[in-house]
Amino acid sequence: MVTADDVAAGNVHNSATAAGTPPATPGNPNPPPIDSPPGETDTPISNPGLSVVKSVTSGAGPYALGETITYSLVVTNTGNVTLTNVTVSDPNAVLGACTPIALPGTLTAGQSTTCTATHVVTADDVAAGNVHNSATAAGTPPATPGNPNPDPVVTPPSETDSPTGAPGLTIVKSVTSGPGPYGQGQTITYALVVTNTGALPLTNVSVDDPNAVLGTCAPIALPGTLNPGESTTCSATHEVTADDAAAGVVINSATASGTPPATPGNPNPPPIVTPPSVTDSPVTEPGLQLVKSAGSPGPYEVGDVVEYFFTVTNTGTSVLEDVIISDPLPGLSPIGDCDPIALPGTLNPGDATTCTATYVITAADVTAGSVQNTAIATGMDTTTQVSVSSSDTVTVETRQKPVTEIPTLGPWMLALLAALLGLFGWRRLALQRP
Repeated sequence: MVTADDVAAGNVHNSATAAGTPPATPGNPNPPPIDSPPGETDTPISNPGLSVVKSVTSGAGPYALGETITYSLVVTNTGNVTLTNVTVSDPNAVLGACTPIALPGTLTAGQSTTCTATHVVTADDVAAGNVHNSATAAGTPPATPGNPNPDPVVTPPSETDSPTGAPGLTIVKSVTSGPGPYGQGQTITYALVVTNTGALPLTNVSVDDPNAVLGTCAPIALPGTLNPGESTTCSATHEVTADDAAAGVVINSATASGTPPATPGNPNPPPIVTPPSVTDSPVTEPGLQLVKSAGSPGPYEVGDVVEYFFTVTNTGTSVLEDVIISDPLPGLSPIGDCDPIALPGTLNPGDATTCTATYVITAADVTAGSVQNTAIATGMDTTTQVSVSSSDTVTVETRQKPVTEIPTLGPWMLALLAALLGLFGWRRLALQRP
């Protein structure tokens, strides 16, 4: 009976001898047996064997969506019998041609053939990060009297793993000059960190920042190439404009782009573009308003007292310090009694305070017919350290004091007066007579 060792050896070696005793003779009553030389046979044992070796021929990867992985599958009859109906099974690839022996086909002992196969990377492959591929080969050994319908021999699977990846790029923009607020004319500085977050190198990587002036990028200059995992940091600046101050904020948005490698299926891949990275920097706009008024528009006479009111308001969005009101009118009393905020002082956005002063009308003012003067309020913008000011002018009317007039007598009044005086004189003469 053929044993496993026989199958492993591929042969059953058999050796036989014969022995016999010749007749006794007077001289040799007990002759020894005689032995024949051994008769030997070698019977080959059927030992079918098959192998498949699969390898990736298109490189180590990683592979991107839509790229093609190519394979080589070497099928070899490793047994000692001919195998018919030799086939290859590769569920995750498309089989190509096999040379020099086409499959399905026949492989005699020791023969090999090499098949090609391809796989186009799918979105699921990219999500999984890998393409796992497994191939087997099968072939049928010859029938024997004891096994007229032999089962095919099937190889163990030959497996490959090819990493996959998608191109990826990010940009993170941040303000490096502080949170603000900023004033007109000041400079905001930025850092822009660009990173290749994908599995493929990217060429012509660049940054687009329409509202800033780009500076240098280090350690990798842009436009340039970023390999997977590499980063570079670029600088940028923006000078705050009047429009920024009016808007109250500088909104800055930057994007980065880069081109992934070309593939046979996509020889001109479009660039990938990052979502925008946005920063908001508050901007203040200083504003100051002075409103000057008089207690009465007049007219005033010499010696009259004019009371002036000065209301100053922070109409901007920045804090104003050292706010003060000045009025060059000679003879004006010191400006004071400010309520609710004493001046000189600080006005926050929206704050207002009212101060007073008095002035005594002079003869020169009356001659001029009016008193006109201008007051000025000033303050320092704490954001930009720039002075702001506002002025307002008030005019009051003056007049001469009225003169008391002696009434004049008409002709009939004069006649009546003369008659009365005459009557008074006649009566006096009459009384003086004896």
